[in-house]
Amino acid sequence: MFHSMFRISAAAIFLTLVVCLPFKMVFAGDSAEKHFNLGNEYIAKKDYDKAIAEFTEAIKISPKSSAPYFNRGHAYEGKNDHDRAISDYTKSISIDPKDASAYYSRGLAYERKMDFDKAIADYTRAIKTDPKFVWGYTNRGQLYAKGKKDYKRAIADFTQAVRIDPKEAVAYYNMGSAYGDLKDYKKAIVNYTEAIRINQSYAEAYDNRGLAYMKLGDKANGCRDFASACKLGLCKIAQSAKSKGDCK
Repeated sequence: MFHSMFRISAAAIFLTLVVCLPFKMVFAGDSAEKHFNLGNEYIAKKDYDKAIAEFTEAIKISPKSSAPYFNRGHAYEGKNDHDRAISDYTKSISIDPKDASAYYSRGLAYERKMDFDKAIADYTRAIKTDPKFVWGYTNRGQLYAKGKKDYKRAIADFTQAVRIDPKEAVAYYNMGSAYGDLKDYKKAIVNYTEAIRINQSYAEAYDNRGLAYMKLGDKANGCRDFASACKLGLCKIAQSAKSKGDCK
C-alpha cells in the first residue's frame, strides 16, 4: 500500500510586504524618505547590504519612524540574519505597537530560528492587533500542526483564515493536511479540492489529495492526482507509486 506523510505548506508572505505596505510615518525631511525609497529599490533587487545601508541612513535622520526599522529587518532577514531582523522588528514595534505586520514578520524570523513558541506568540499578537490579519492565522495554524502536532487548533486557525479570505489556497491546503494527519481523509479531500479550485497549478495539493484517495482505497483518483502533480513538475510521489506498482 502506497503511503506518505501529509505535508504542511508554510504560508510565509515575507519580502513582498516591503514594497506593498502603506507606510504611515512622516519622515523628518526629504532626505530620510530618499534613503528609505532607495532601500526599497535595493531590496527589490535583493541587494540587501545596500538596502541596509540606506535604511540605516534613514534611521539616523528620522529615528522615530518605524518603517525604516521594519524594512531594514526585512533586509537582514533576506541575509538570513534572524537575530538582527528580530532586533529591528522589535524596535519598529516599540515605535508603532499597533502594526500587526511587524509582529507577523518577527514571528517569521523566530519561526526560521525554529523557536516555535515565540513565533506563535507573535502571530497571536498580530491577530490581536488586527483580527483580520489572515497570514497570522495561516502561519500560526501551520505551526500548531507542524511544530506542536495540535491539529485541532491548527484547523481552527485555518478555518478562520478562509473565513477572512475565501481565496487563501494555502489555508485550505494546510487544513487538508491537518485532517489527513487526523485520518479524516474525506475532509482532507474536500479541502485539497478547494485549494485546487482556487489554484489549479497547486501541485502539492494534487499530491496530497492523491495520498488521501489512496488511504481510502481509491487508486484511480489517487493515481490521477499524482499524474496531475507530475505534469506540474512534482513527480516524486508519482514515480514512487509507479515503482511500488500502485499506479501505471
